[in-house]
Amino acid sequence: MRPSANVVNFAVIGPGKAGTTWMYSLLKAHPEVCVAAAKETMFFDANYHRGVGWYHRFYEACDGQAVVGEVCNSYIFSEEAPGRMHAYNPVMKLVTSLRNPIDRAFSNYLFWLRNAQVSGSFEDTVVARPELLVQGLYGMHLERYLGHFPARQLLVLAFDDLQRDPLAFARRLLEFLGVAPEHVPEVAGEKVLAASRPRSRVAARVVKQAAVAVRRVGMPDVVTRVKGGALPRLLYRQYGDGDYPSMRAETRAELIRYFASDVARLSQLTGRDYAALWSGAAGVSGPGV
Repeated sequence: MRPSANVVNFAVIGPGKAGTTWMYSLLKAHPEVCVAAAKETMFFDANYHRGVGWYHRFYEACDGQAVVGEVCNSYIFSEEAPGRMHAYNPVMKLVTSLRNPIDRAFSNYLFWLRNAQVSGSFEDTVVARPELLVQGLYGMHLERYLGHFPARQLLVLAFDDLQRDPLAFARRLLEFLGVAPEHVPEVAGEKVLAASRPRSRVAARVVKQAAVAVRRVGMPDVVTRVKGGALPRLLYRQYGDGDYPSMRAETRAELIRYFASDVARLSQLTGRDYAALWSGAAGVSGPGV
């Protein structure tokens, strides 16, 4: 595939629940960067059949910009996306922000609860939706990308660093993309999204189904605009004391064993000891992303 115009030269490939919304806001606010009108075009996985002309529609405002890209939280999981992205632009820069896979899975569970996509405990959901854990096998996923792109084109960040020092995290991202790292938009100081619950499960389910339908007909930019408006505040509220879901201690212990070999694989690929980074995690104990 050869792009006709507005060659996209970077992509944040996910995963979700690890700072992608924060990164989209940051990059959108930077004067040297132009991002797609839709967060999560899902072109290289779910919408590839629509063609590059459809994809480039989301970059119509990017004429003249040198740094053009998108943020999509599902690409990292896709078996097809790495090859498709390489065929589109072999020098594309790729960014991922990784979160303790156990905490990321639990956060994703909270997101599904919020949208009334699941019910029941975290443990029940892991059994019913095994992809929740498979998505956290980062080493396996990144090996697919490194089979198509050289390591110098892949920036692997840690969600832990975003939580600890957002400014330094932002500067590292901007420097990798080749724009002024000293110009960090004010949104870098904003907190990442807190976990929330639906005010009405029926309303949340209807809205989620509508969003899926809108994406299915090829209008992900509409979903992005709605998410940035007042509707989420009307539909959801943050968890209060005493009503926050929990994960059983024995579940966490079992998942540490489940992810151990892949975390070792990830550490070898990246040169960073993620086992040490995530070994001190106390686990999900209160509202967070």
